[in-house]
Amino acid sequence: MSDDELRELERAYRTSGSDADAEAYALALERAGDEEALRRVRGRWGQPARAYSEEEILAQLDGEAESYAFPMLDNGYVYLGATRLRAWRDLERWALILEVVGYSPRGGSFDDALFVFGNCLAEGRKPGSNNRDFLYFVEDGPSGPHQGEDDDFFEALHPEARDLRIRGQVVEVSHDPAFYAAREVELAEPPRVGLEELLRALVVDHRDLLFATDEELEARIAPALPELLRLDEWFHPNLIEDELPSQNETFQLLAQALVAGDPDLYQPTQPPNTHWSNWPEGGSL
Repeated sequence: MSDDELRELERAYRTSGSDADAEAYALALERAGDEEALRRVRGRWGQPARAYSEEEILAQLDGEAESYAFPMLDNGYVYLGATRLRAWRDLERWALILEVVGYSPRGGSFDDALFVFGNCLAEGRKPGSNNRDFLYFVEDGPSGPHQGEDDDFFEALHPEARDLRIRGQVVEVSHDPAFYAAREVELAEPPRVGLEELLRALVVDHRDLLFATDEELEARIAPALPELLRLDEWFHPNLIEDELPSQNETFQLLAQALVAGDPDLYQPTQPPNTHWSNWPEGGSL
C-alpha cells in the first residue's frame, strides 16, 4: 500500500471516527507492520493518541524565529534567489525543512541555506540551522572563473565566463541584457551582470539543480518518514515587522495539515510572497 493510500485511510478514520473506518485503517497499519500505531487505533476509544499538536509545532517555529534561526527573506546579507518548503509526517513524528537559495556578497558565494524543524531530527542536531546546513553548489566552469577579479566586475560575472558548474553539471551563462530581461531580471549596470542577477536568471532555467537532493534533506530527519507536501511558493512572515510563524496563515495551515495528515488542509487565501522581487532589502547591507 502506498503512502498516499495509507494517508487516505487515516484521513477517513479521523474524519468519521466510525468503527468501519477504524478497522480499515488498523488493517492497513497491520499490513504495513506499524505495530505501535496499530495498538493505539485498537485502543479503548478507537482514536490514536496524538504525539504532537498544532500548538507544539507553531511554538517550535516561533522559538526559532525569536532566536534568528528561521528564514528571514529580506536578510540584508543575502540576495534572495528562490525558496522551497517540504514537510514530512506520520502519527508520531513531523519534520519541516525550508530552503533559501541566495547569493551572499560578503562570502562571495551562492548557497542553499536549510532550516530544519521537527520532533524527529537526526541524532545530535537541534531545530533551526547550523554551519553544515549551508550547501554550496556553484563552481567554475570549463571557460574559467565565473566571478570577476577586478574592481569593475567585483561581485559580478567574469566578463570572459561562458559557463559554470551547478552540482557538477556544466551550465551556459549569458552576458546579453536581453537574456536577463526575458527572465524578468533587469541588469542594473549592463553589460555588467551582478552575481545576484545571474542567480535569479539561473532560477528560471535550472531551479531544481539549485535545491538540496532528497538524500541531503532526509539525512537531517528521521529515516523513512513519509512526505506530506512540497511548496515552491507561499506567504512568508515578515520577521522584521515582528510577525511570528504562529501569526502567519501559511504556517497555521501547515501545522493543521501535519497533525491531521491531510495535505488538502493547506488551502491558503493569501497570495504567495516568496519571489525575490518582494524582498528588495535582501542583500542591501
